[in-house]
Amino acid sequence: MAYVTKTYDGIRQAILNDYANQIPGADVSSGSDIYVKASALASAMWGLYQNQAWVARQIFPDTADADELEKHVSLRGLARKTAVKASGTVTFTGTTGIAVTAGLTLKTAEGVEFITTAGGTIANGALIVAAEAKDGGISGNIAASTALTIQDPSAGLNSAATSAAAFTGGTDKESDAALLARLLDVLRQPPAGGNSSDYKNWALEVDGVTEVYVYPLRLGLGTVTVVPLIAGSGSGRIPAQTVIDAVIAQIDAVRPITVKTVQVLAPTAKPENVTAEVRAAEGYTFSQIKPWVESAITGYIDKLKPLETLYKSKLESVISNVEGVDDRKVTVPADNIAPADYGTLVEMITAGTITITEMA
Repeated sequence: MAYVTKTYDGIRQAILNDYANQIPGADVSSGSDIYVKASALASAMWGLYQNQAWVARQIFPDTADADELEKHVSLRGLARKTAVKASGTVTFTGTTGIAVTAGLTLKTAEGVEFITTAGGTIANGALIVAAEAKDGGISGNIAASTALTIQDPSAGLNSAATSAAAFTGGTDKESDAALLARLLDVLRQPPAGGNSSDYKNWALEVDGVTEVYVYPLRLGLGTVTVVPLIAGSGSGRIPAQTVIDAVIAQIDAVRPITVKTVQVLAPTAKPENVTAEVRAAEGYTFSQIKPWVESAITGYIDKLKPLETLYKSKLESVISNVEGVDDRKVTVPADNIAPADYGTLVEMITAGTITITEMA
């Protein structure tokens, strides 16, 4: 039977009842001296009950506060992952021969700041250099061609710049829910001398890694292939080499020495185009449902795992389930698409060009 925590009013009433029993005829009405004393004592006692309830919640990691949760995970050798900065490249324009230095600050219209990590000299009116977000987090994951403003441009350097390609790799500080999920994985699947779960958990300890897929025996006996992903969608989930190197270092420090080969690979994007005809249901128009269909297709494909086959039947089902779609016909792809899998090549299917036309 669950313990019932007493309420403030209940505690005070119990104290007043005790006074009335011990001192017959005593005034215990609201405003009396005894009532004031009982109220003060009840408040203190109620606070103790609340403290007990808080302590009880900290005993279990799934109800513990953030600070106490970190103590729970530390007992298993885990730690909260920190935020990771997004990185990419920026296109500068200006007078040929003008230098662009590392450490230059740029800002988006929304106020997200980026800092160049390399420099160079403008040639033929333009220059592309590497940059990273000033702060860690997903806010730094901006699309290609995003407008940027240089905060303190030098003479001959245009203040307007753009992202040459999408900035990727930015992740927020690990949430309580994600940290708890990693702890529960370890508790439910404790270290077992290097099985698939071990490799997954080891890789997930690296900052920026949000998904891990493990393929044991992929290259034969004594081999393991680990494919980590970062936050994002489609090819934006593919980690940079720095993340791959960090995962390799993490796994090499703890893996069994008897394993012959451990591969840590970033998947190779395999863009696949989709062409389909759709008919709008009664009450809907083609122009209304077209973006919904495009979004549904992209959402489905860009969540495929490394080495996961793109099934045409699933693609058709995704389109059929879009609100307002009465009928559909997928012409591209003509059949299922299987990603390549050999040696150091692990393909991951991503969305290419999506072409949706109205069914006659």
